[in-house]
Amino acid sequence: MSKISRRQLFRLNLSELRKLCTLTRENLEEFVGLVRPPGAINEADFLTTCERCGNCAKACEFGSINKLGPSSGELESTPALELEKNPCRYCQDFPCIWACPSGAL
Repeated sequence: MSKISRRQLFRLNLSELRKLCTLTRENLEEFVGLVRPPGAINEADFLTTCERCGNCAKACEFGSINKLGPSSGELESTPALELEKNPCRYCQDFPCIWACPSGAL
């Protein structure tokens, strides 16, 4: 898991704070198995390229793309998919990719 800043710590809601305080190998895997939106470049380049604007999440008509919260540390505000809750439908025209101004997708 990435380091979180003091500012991020104070922005956590109670459930996120509880999850952070009870960090185990099981919930650490939540961040290790991170799934990015379709077309994402490799993770290292993605983190430096993504502007964290949220346009991809707004363009997703099914609400499958979410921005990560403060409990994710350096990954905060980057887009990710929660496949078990709301999987990507791989739209024919990929509006999420076209909405990305930085080329991270």
